[in-house]
Amino acid sequence: MMNTYEKQRGAALVVSLILLLVLTIIAIVGMSTATLELAMAGNMQYQNSAFEAADSIVEAELTRNDIAPMNNPGAMPLIVTNQNREFRDPTSRLVATASAATNYFGLTGVSGWQLGGATSFAAFHFEINGVSAAAQGATASHRQGYYVVGPSL
Repeated sequence: MMNTYEKQRGAALVVSLILLLVLTIIAIVGMSTATLELAMAGNMQYQNSAFEAADSIVEAELTRNDIAPMNNPGAMPLIVTNQNREFRDPTSRLVATASAATNYFGLTGVSGWQLGGATSFAAFHFEINGVSAAAQGATASHRQGYYVVGPSL
């Protein structure tokens, strides 16, 4: 007659190997998930850099000082400093590049705006398109409309 000890010989080894295999699979899945989350966080950082660069280039384009009453709608002259502008971090590493262009759409009358009954005013409508690109193919695009009130043509 075989005793209980002889029947169970090797069972502990098989159970421990199965548990080791399960723990290894859990560890591999955990590492894969962590790697994926790290890549996602990096891509979000690149997207934020592109967004901020596009926003900054639109802000820079808003400060242009060559806005004057115009006769014909169309593209405004490009400002060289707002084309392919580089945005760098404090360590001078290139983070993103951005460009902007302003278009003039036309004017609309502004009721109630007159000086001495002779000079009337109008709203000159513009739109800025800012685009940027950052690492890993992250891009952003901003469109900002605004108007300037000035004497009618």
